[in-house]
Amino acid sequence: MKTKKSLLAGALLMFGLISVNSVKAEVLPYGTSATITDPVTVNLVFKPIQSIQVNPDQKVINFEYDSPTDYSAGTVDNKTVTKDDHLTVYHSGPFAVSVTSSGFMNGETPLAGDHVKIIAGKGSTIPAERNNFNFINKPSLSAGTKEFFSSEGGGMGLTFNVTYEHDGWKSEDTYVNMANGTEATTYTATVTYTIASK
Repeated sequence: MKTKKSLLAGALLMFGLISVNSVKAEVLPYGTSATITDPVTVNLVFKPIQSIQVNPDQKVINFEYDSPTDYSAGTVDNKTVTKDDHLTVYHSGPFAVSVTSSGFMNGETPLAGDHVKIIAGKGSTIPAERNNFNFINKPSLSAGTKEFFSSEGGGMGLTFNVTYEHDGWKSEDTYVNMANGTEATTYTATVTYTIASK
């Protein structure tokens, strides 16, 4: 019995020494030429971002008919209104901007036809040499969603000018019966800009 215990104790002692020696084999004294490696994974993770903002000081665009000339010749004061740096975009990669309009409404009464269209252009934060934008579309603000402009690359804080062009006047009878004779009548379109990845 004592012999078995002695053999077992000896085996355990040998196993312990071998284990310790194995661990010691991984730790080398300073100055030795052997190397030990242990890798680390480093990832660059680029998550998509997108944002579009309308300049908060440019939230209302007015076209007013307030003279006989406006009604009879269509020469509305400020017929074309350009808002510089109207939209600010943050986007990783190519993107497209669309516009959704409610159409012009006075309460529940719609104003049929096309009355205002919009035109996009480069704002003050975009270098003159950057030309990877598509500004071909000039959508009307009639009801619905339409493609507006797009970019083949992304950017941070890209600003875009937007021109609102009132081109609905066709003849002196186009708008002359819109006002009720004693006070102004306003037709309003709610316009929403949306950005999406291409």
